[in-house]
Amino acid sequence: MGGYGIRRLGHLRRGPISSDNRVRERGRLEQRWGMDQLVQLLQQSDAALIQNIVLGIVLLALGGESLVRGAVGCATCLNMSRLFVGIAIVSIGTSAPEFGIAALSVYYDQLNIALGTAIGSNIANLLLILGIGGLISPFLISNAAIVRDGFTLVAAAGLLLFMTQQPALRLIDGTLFISALALYLFAAF
Repeated sequence: MGGYGIRRLGHLRRGPISSDNRVRERGRLEQRWGMDQLVQLLQQSDAALIQNIVLGIVLLALGGESLVRGAVGCATCLNMSRLFVGIAIVSIGTSAPEFGIAALSVYYDQLNIALGTAIGSNIANLLLILGIGGLISPFLISNAAIVRDGFTLVAAAGLLLFMTQQPALRLIDGTLFISALALYLFAAF
């Protein structure tokens, strides 16, 4: 389903995928980045790419550790629920890379990447993160949090499913998503 919506949005934005469209797309990238940057990106060796991925993972782990320690300290100092701090600070903080990718994707007219990042990140967070967390150590979850947060999760997924039946996501759709997030954070606090 998500793949269908992604292709559909890309199809409306740039027309059917063809060799002519790929040439035009590459031309647009050359104009925005400049030919030198594009050639340099395309000529990176496999070793350099792997090195960059490993370095990124190490820096991500260090940053994640720092973020969690800071969030726990914030919750303790402000006498706030750790669940709320996890929702409000950690989840939004860890979504910053996805936001950056989405913003760059929209800027470079790669809307498929922006939508795919949002959907893929949520799937990975649910299945991978909770799965690994459960394998490492069982954790207790309050039923009230499951009902409130589970309902919000299902409602957000349903809203996305409904909105991807339209030809494109519009300004009103984005406003609705951001308003729903603000309402959820207000209700969670």
